This record gives sequence, C-alpha cells and structure tokens, in this order.
Amino acid sequence: MGSLKKEMPPELQEFAAIFEDMCHRHTDYGTLFCDFCDYWVGGMKLNGDLEVATRLNKKYGEDYKKFNLLVSTMILAYNKKIVDDNSWYDGLGTFYEVIASRYKSSRLGQFFTPHHICDLMTQLQNPVERDTVLDPCSGSGRLLLSAHAYNPKIMCYATDVDPVCAKMSALNMAMHGVRGEVSCMNALSMEWHFGLIINPMFSTDGCPPIPHLQEIECFEYSIFYVNKEALRERALAANGFADRKTVEAKIALEKSDGQLSLF
Repeated sequence: MGSLKKEMPPELQEFAAIFEDMCHRHTDYGTLFCDFCDYWVGGMKLNGDLEVATRLNKKYGEDYKKFNLLVSTMILAYNKKIVDDNSWYDGLGTFYEVIASRYKSSRLGQFFTPHHICDLMTQLQNPVERDTVLDPCSGSGRLLLSAHAYNPKIMCYATDVDPVCAKMSALNMAMHGVRGEVSCMNALSMEWHFGLIINPMFSTDGCPPIPHLQEIECFEYSIFYVNKEALRERALAANGFADRKTVEAKIALEKSDGQLSLF
C-alpha cells in the first residue's frame, strides 16, 4: 500500500506524514483520526477535557505530544486555503474521505457533498442576515461552511448521528468563525448523545471555545419538543379535526385495525 502522504492534496501532506507515522506505532487510521478529533475538541473546551487527555496520554505515551503537532499542522493547512472572507476549506473532511476510501477504515465510511455542490446549494438558497441554517446530516459541516462564507451573519446548526462527524463539524465551524451549535443526535428519532456551542465568544488566549451544550438548550430540541403541541394543533386544524378527543378516537379506531394515519 502506498504512502498516505501521496494520496493527499499538497496542503495536507505534512499532516499525513505525521499521522501515518503515529499509526505505524500505535493503531489504525480510523482509530487515530477519532482520537485526534477527541483531542482537538477537548482542547477547545473552556476548561479542557482531563478525561480525554488522560486516556490518550496513557494510550500513546511519548507520542501524545504529537497530537499538538497534528493540530498546528492542520491549522496551517487551513490558513493556506482560506485566503479571504468568502472562501472556506474542509481539511478535516478531505483527509477523512481519503483514509475512508483508500484504506477502508472500519470506523469510517461517509462521503461528503463536493465543495462546488455545496456552493451551488448555498447560492440557490441565498441566505440573508439573521437567517437560521440547519443541516440535519452535517457530515463535516461543509454546507454550513459554504453558507457562512456566503453570508457570515447567519446562525448555523449542525446535527449528525456519527460522533466523529459531529466533532468535525464543530471544529470546522470554530475554525471559520461560524456561530451556532452542533448536536450529535439522531435527527429523526431525536435520540441525544452530546452537543457543543460554537463560538459563543472568543477567549482571552484567542482560541475560539466550544463549550458543552445540554439537551434542553439544543436548538433542535426546542423546535421539536417545545413547539410540538403547537405544531400538532396546527396540523390537526389543517386536516379538519375540531378537537383532540376526535383525533384520539380516530387513533384508537385505526390502531384496532393495525393502521395509523391522521391524513
């Protein structure tokens, strides 16, 4: 199998060389990438993440300090590609796709919307100031990066059921100065795992913090649960049901027949 470095675009080759060297001594590509995302996200929390630091220090020993080198090298790659306020770059997602496709890492597998398609979708939507943009399957957060580059005065909300994707979205949004939230959750069942607030303020050391988000604070939680009753009543009225008793009687009848439909 060829060098990982050769599979990468020029700006990611130094990162790939350090990454591959660590893999040869410790673990597989997928596991190391997950650990790298954990390290970076943990370092950007308001008080750090002692649990993650202890786990990775024990696992990687002397090579633990190379995580900081990986982070700084990735930041330099972003710095090379983001040349003005209207440009954006997804180094994490690009690297992720290469190791997922070329090395068939068992813990990886997603492939993300191409950059030019993200920009096309943004232009079609034409987000304006104070718009809210929500991506329920965010991947590495590309659609939100594109929307923010188009209009930085929007609020962005990312959701993904995959923890690695949620963390990539959080890091990408933080790197680009995007304000919003990232939730690791199932956008269909609303099963919650964790959440992060992106760029609520800038810390004194210049690092954009990404503090934890509680489920009750989550934007998706509020629009689904808090407004659930109002949305239900509106839906019932639109379909000709005068009150809830009528609906409940209809539900009981259809359950007895093994079916359920309000429409």
